[in-house]
Amino acid sequence: MNLLKWVHLPFVLFLLLALSGCAHQAIVPSDDISNLKGTETGLILPISLSGSIEGVLPPEGCKLSLKESNTAKTFPISIRGGFQTIFVELSQGSYTFSDLYCESNKTWDFSSKTWAPMAVLSGNVSAATPMDLRVDNGTKMTTFFFNRDGIQKTYRDIFVHLKPMAQKNIWSAYNHKEVTASMTQPSEYQINVKLPAAHLVLSEPDEVTYPEFKTCYSNEFNANPLYIGSMYLRAKYFKKALTKTEYIENNSIYSDQFKSCIESTLKNFQPNRSDELVYDINL
Repeated sequence: MNLLKWVHLPFVLFLLLALSGCAHQAIVPSDDISNLKGTETGLILPISLSGSIEGVLPPEGCKLSLKESNTAKTFPISIRGGFQTIFVELSQGSYTFSDLYCESNKTWDFSSKTWAPMAVLSGNVSAATPMDLRVDNGTKMTTFFFNRDGIQKTYRDIFVHLKPMAQKNIWSAYNHKEVTASMTQPSEYQINVKLPAAHLVLSEPDEVTYPEFKTCYSNEFNANPLYIGSMYLRAKYFKKALTKTEYIENNSIYSDQFKSCIESTLKNFQPNRSDELVYDINL
């Protein structure tokens, strides 16, 4: 009996060593999105990784872990230093960032972050917002999210490399609205105010006041950080009260909550003039 135990001991040790070696075994994502056919299930993740000083990042790169919400399983993904756009094949589920692992004594935990979860649906390619991770000598990491211009430029470059069929199956990972190439074109926040009776466009602060949408944008970014595209609407006022709101064009993935916030803000806003005013708003 003792001999039998000793015969199997090397095999048992081999299994233990193999299992322990898989603790940080990572998924190697595809960094060539031009190969996507549009039938895959997974996540497009544009991400930048950098160190404050030379040598902070190991030559082999790091592992960025995603955690699936329902099963609590983690999926470490290999990422290298610099900017990269990768595609990660994943099963259907809701994912959040878990941690960043750069060698055994360099781990940054994301569990305290309140970032919006990313949904992956079967047969769909989900698009995540671009991120910039910057680490120092092992004690601190700063995370930046791209602004609107950065998001549009990043995905404009992505769509250039996607096959036509793949371009038709890109969805926001945050609210599952379709992302199209036309949404990636440059656009900016702008408000023009017209005084129809005098055929004038008002622009000076002492001539006219403007509604503020900061709260709407802040709430939208927290739930849907992939804010891309533009929404053009017109609001008409008379005697300082809103008389009509109409959407001229909506080529965006803004959420319904964002639209409701904009409409509520316009309803509660009172211009500083009693004239008939027309606000042309590009969001």
